[in-house]
Amino acid sequence: MSSVSVSLVSEETRAARVSALQEVLRARFPTAAPEIAARADGVGGTGVEALDRLLPLGGLPRGQVTEWVVARSGGSATLLRRLVLHWARPDEKVALVDAGRTLAAADWVTPARSAALTFVRPSEPRDGPWCAELLLRAGGFSLVVLDGVELRSRAAQRLSHLARGSDNALLVIRPTWTSGHVGRGGLATVRLRLAPADSPLLGPGKTPPDRAPITAALTKGGPPAQVEVSRETFPTHWLCAHPLVPDRRGGATRGRSW
Repeated sequence: MSSVSVSLVSEETRAARVSALQEVLRARFPTAAPEIAARADGVGGTGVEALDRLLPLGGLPRGQVTEWVVARSGGSATLLRRLVLHWARPDEKVALVDAGRTLAAADWVTPARSAALTFVRPSEPRDGPWCAELLLRAGGFSLVVLDGVELRSRAAQRLSHLARGSDNALLVIRPTWTSGHVGRGGLATVRLRLAPADSPLLGPGKTPPDRAPITAALTKGGPPAQVEVSRETFPTHWLCAHPLVPDRRGGATRGRSW
């Protein structure tokens, strides 16, 4: 009978070896080290430092659902662009479902050309959850975004189950004037409310919504807190040239206004 020699390594020795390896990686890849650490912790940054400080884990949690509840002119398109540009890399694929059909394609050309972004615009808003479900089942996407849709209870439960069974982050963006079950049913792990800094949603003021900073308030997933984010970076296009395309501006009074 052959003998097998087993060497047991103490927790202190293992921790020391991991720490030494991390130091080597930081020295060899200084710009990648923070992202490597974030991915090891199951969190992906948003590309907005103030927003990362607000979020409980310092970014979007993988394998969980994050919800943005957005007021008119709440700045979700601006923050979403910064988020996608931060995540979209050769080793991190992003899928964006424009269920509300309100995102201007010109804003997403650069990441789409790099093959890091898959942009989906269903013909009907009600098909948005189904598209997001297929993308989550397919795997291969580190971040799946479902933008501008009202989620029914069953669809929300399926999406939440798929997200929790994967290493993907799922972000659901819901306008305030629609009902939705991601938050009501407790399926979202983290919830932010986005609005212009002077919006009645978060306080009185006189600054025009399209020029006001974006106020992000954490309402679920951690102690209540809020931060302001500047709009000066990555201005987005507004869609209003075609009668069948919803107007994303807060001043619109007809149709599916954003």
